[in-house]
Amino acid sequence: MSAADIRKHLESLCSHLLFDFEGKSCGVDPLASDYFDMWCGGDTITVKSVDEVMNSNLFNGHTLLEIADKIENIEM
Repeated sequence: MSAADIRKHLESLCSHLLFDFEGKSCGVDPLASDYFDMWCGGDTITVKSVDEVMNSNLFNGHTLLEIADKIENIEM
């Protein structure tokens, strides 16, 4: 899945995005256009925009933009 596809899905606010990255369960839950819960393993953050979702280095020090083509077991 490309970073552009992920961004488009999250911008639609239709449902969460669940996936595995480097052996950890990760995800993004778009609760509102300015409220996104994110997690990777036991680490969690809340951000206020899709830009922050794509550019937060929550995923083992990487951003979702960087790892989009490396994530596995995607559920939308």
